Amino acid sequence: MANADVAGEKNVQSSVLCQSYRQLCSLSSRKLCVRLACGGDPTYSFNVRMTGEEVHGTSGSFRHYLWQVAKELQSSAVSLLMACPGSGATGGGVGSKGRLILKPGKMTYPEENLLVFVGQLLGITIRADIPLGLDLLSTVWKLLVGMNLDPCLDLSEADVVTYKHIKRIEMAESEEELESVLGESSTRFVYTTLTGMDIELLPGGRATPVSYVG
Repeated sequence: MANADVAGEKNVQSSVLCQSYRQLCSLSSRKLCVRLACGGDPTYSFNVRMTGEEVHGTSGSFRHYLWQVAKELQSSAVSLLMACPGSGATGGGVGSKGRLILKPGKMTYPEENLLVFVGQLLGITIRADIPLGLDLLSTVWKLLVGMNLDPCLDLSEADVVTYKHIKRIEMAESEEELESVLGESSTRFVYTTLTGMDIELLPGGRATPVSYVG
């Protein structure tokens, strides 16, 4: 396991995303904020030169860089994003298929800095009118612009299985109906997160069975 962790750390450090972060981390967001692209004349906050890559022109190398970053963000090498449960065969509707969300749970300090840098890249690509190839779920964009999340709409889009299960619990009108929803197992106030961690929904939740209160 230790060897796997070391190998994973090396993969992250050698990624194009991390290499560019190390070169640009000393710059403030203000210095990366160039004029908006106008017509067919995109503007770039920095120039990209890929060693050993046959990419011609400033535009070509910049687009190739963004393509590589997007590819890394969707891989296991850089664990900042993950596919929402709705993207699987048993998940949500067509609208959420293949879309990405921020990986939940605690982040390390380097991961937090890297996520801030990804945010800077998003701003750069918007101003340059060159999209970063990440299909983010609408909840991510809402959080970025400070919009409130809709507990029904956004949950159903991100994790329709959990949403439907919660709705069935809410609609139970008797203890028998609740038992039918929960099944034969003794359900406790514990929720398994998208990363596989069990979180207590209330103090002592692991020892508190779910029961019907009329």
